[in-house]
Amino acid sequence: MNVRATVILAILKKDLRCLLPMTSAVVLIVILEAFTATLQFETAAPVWSLVKLYLPYLSMAACAMLIVAVFQQDPAESVEHDWLTRPIPKWDLLLAKFAFLCLTILVPMVLAHLVANLMNGRSLLEAVLQATVFESSWTMLVIPFLTAIAILSRSFMQALGTLLVSLVVLVIFASLASIVKASPEAINDDLYSYGLSWMQAIVVLASNVAGLWLGFRYQFQQRDPRRARNAVAAMTLVSIMAMTVPFFAPVWPAIFPILQSTVSEPDLVAADALRLDSLHACYPASVIGANESEHAKNASIEGAKTIIGAPYWEERHLKAAGPHSVTYATTVTTRNLPLDWRVLPLKAMVTYTSAGLPERLQHRPAHVPSTANVLRGGITNFWLASEELQASISNDPTTKVEFDYRLALLAPTSFTLPIDNVRRHFPKAGYCSAKRDTAKNKVMVDCFKRGIQPTLVSAELVDVPASRVDGGPPSFSPRWLDVFDGQRYEMIIDAPTLKTDPQVLVTAFESKAFVNKSRASSKLFGVQGSTCPRPHLPKDMQSQWNDESTHKSSVVAVDQGVNLEVLNWGGPNAGAGHEPKTLVLLPGAGATAHFYDDLAPILAKKYRVIGITRRGFGGSSKPDFGYDIARLSEDIVQVMNTLKIKSPILVGHSFAGDELTYLGSRYPDRFAALIYLDAAYDRSRKNTEERSLLVSLPPTPLPALSELASRTAIQPYLDRIGSVGLPEGEMMISMDLSVGRRKYDERHAQAMMSGVVAPAYDKIKVPALSMYAVPTSADKLMEPWYDKNDARIREAVDARFKIRSEYQQKQIAKFKAEVANAEVVVLKDADHSIFISNRDDVVREMEGFVGKLEMPPP
Repeated sequence: MNVRATVILAILKKDLRCLLPMTSAVVLIVILEAFTATLQFETAAPVWSLVKLYLPYLSMAACAMLIVAVFQQDPAESVEHDWLTRPIPKWDLLLAKFAFLCLTILVPMVLAHLVANLMNGRSLLEAVLQATVFESSWTMLVIPFLTAIAILSRSFMQALGTLLVSLVVLVIFASLASIVKASPEAINDDLYSYGLSWMQAIVVLASNVAGLWLGFRYQFQQRDPRRARNAVAAMTLVSIMAMTVPFFAPVWPAIFPILQSTVSEPDLVAADALRLDSLHACYPASVIGANESEHAKNASIEGAKTIIGAPYWEERHLKAAGPHSVTYATTVTTRNLPLDWRVLPLKAMVTYTSAGLPERLQHRPAHVPSTANVLRGGITNFWLASEELQASISNDPTTKVEFDYRLALLAPTSFTLPIDNVRRHFPKAGYCSAKRDTAKNKVMVDCFKRGIQPTLVSAELVDVPASRVDGGPPSFSPRWLDVFDGQRYEMIIDAPTLKTDPQVLVTAFESKAFVNKSRASSKLFGVQGSTCPRPHLPKDMQSQWNDESTHKSSVVAVDQGVNLEVLNWGGPNAGAGHEPKTLVLLPGAGATAHFYDDLAPILAKKYRVIGITRRGFGGSSKPDFGYDIARLSEDIVQVMNTLKIKSPILVGHSFAGDELTYLGSRYPDRFAALIYLDAAYDRSRKNTEERSLLVSLPPTPLPALSELASRTAIQPYLDRIGSVGLPEGEMMISMDLSVGRRKYDERHAQAMMSGVVAPAYDKIKVPALSMYAVPTSADKLMEPWYDKNDARIREAVDARFKIRSEYQQKQIAKFKAEVANAEVVVLKDADHSIFISNRDDVVREMEGFVGKLEMPPP
């Protein structure tokens, strides 16, 4: 053994002997903390929760004390005179101390994690990979700082005092950062939630390591304690500034180019093709009342419900804006991206310029984490306009408003994961397993990835994208920084019972580009007073709507805890020795029986007419189970049994065609006939090609809030988008009239669509009429809000028309060929809501078809 190794070993033995009681306690705490953090116990005992909560802090404190203590064994003033270590190279002393810390902290931690992971059923390779990863990167950042403090201190108490002073300085800087008016280009939000903390970590680590190196060099080699302390203090100040300055300094112009440089192979084509579309005719806005700002953080309090984006506003911001300030929301959607790509908003800013303003103003929105403010495919931001700003821009034609977005484009790689608690390895997501908790009706998805990390990991039920949850915030760190990294992603998916045989889709997203997109707007309230007037305190919008359809409503139990809404429009009285024929009306996906409010009274002149709202929608129960086509169809049979309906004629629109086919093929004796209203399609096969075209087309704009006031007020909006509209009752029960969106749970609709089966037309023995809405040209698919001069939109519409025409022709031919007693009617250029756009044609065809039926005796 050479002299250097002998010296290091001697110092190591001396430190172990002198610090044996403290070392033993620290090793025990580290092992306990590793086991409690890693072992998966099926218990919810309060004691266990408290242990898991506080033991990590105890472990960190114990390790910090040991770091200080081991360096205090050989303070700088006594190194030259220590009988055991004199004379030794100073770097050997440092190596001996770090060897001590590795032996007493790192080794027990790694071994404990390894054993715990093996006990959890991990493979040896995965257990080793997980055990050799630090749970917190900030631990590695603090170690150099603690070491520097230990080297410079003359005593243990002095080291403790220095640590407390450093903590106080950090708190003061953080407080100043929150008080100082932040620049619009600052990052005043949680860097962690935007995946940018790695930039801070690099600066802090570099400054701490530099401080340690300079402190050790000046203290031990040059014997200059003053310079050593000054060097460490300077590096500490750099670390503190790195953690606080981004919250109030204009750092975004420097950060964004750094982010762009982290993408190894940027997809510039996708970045250039990306387009933003606004959903709002006028941005939803609300006036902040004098007392409402006090309740802004609690949206459940009545006073806060009128504040747009209430949960995201801080009370100090609302108070600073004044009692008559306005909050408003903007929602933009993205298009022209490849299928299933995601867009994460990193930064948004609004710029106001006007002749009435002394200078251009830039404001930031309320902070919403980047993975949380992507709602239904749109990027929603909440903004605040002070009373002073409103006065400056109101009715000023020179006002210009521009919204600037910095966005990350993510490409997906997906894997299907069975829910069997078996670990499987996927190339980009690492080791993953899915475990079902039947009692809580949840699925726990656990993934671990070592090395280069994905930007984001998500999990969802297969074919139910609305069930998606993300495994933590995104990470945009460069690949070289991930080489020694390891991350665990935990995701909890609610309601796996939405599907009868659920599986999990795990998706690893990779950054492909960072883009800066701007969008000018004139839709701001008060800028064009007649178009988008300044908001007032909202009124009860729904009270101005009225369902005047002649139905009677009731509920029918069809399953445990599940009741369906049934509408009865009546019909003619029995006469001439027979009951009137009964029509059972079934709505499409997302709709309710009120969809037939205008058609049903006409049919009720000749027939008995009832409508059924399926589970999950409208006035029916909304359980998290029973959305496969078999269960939905059985619900209809149960309603018939309860109401004693014999041999009805089933009428179904859109998705209801699957229920018609299922029932007609399995219960031929229960139904007299089937009538499909643009409903007879095979939905079991996904049309990926058409779906990829739809993402390149602009979305349907939302109405202005004033247009939601009544059925009369909304008509200009319907005319503007070329819509046939909905019956008033359907609008009232299925639409959120505060924003103009349907208010059903998207998971229910998606679970329904995923539960369809290929239609067994050849098993249908009863007469069937199928009406199809068939466009005659691509121009009929060119919506009014499309830019007809946009070559990309024109190309997408032409391609969609070709795909749809071929698909419909095949579906019509299939229905004719396989249904034994089939009639087909093609209504050219009708709307999908065929009985609204072509009501007279539909009534005529239905009456002609029903009139030819030979009804069985009652």
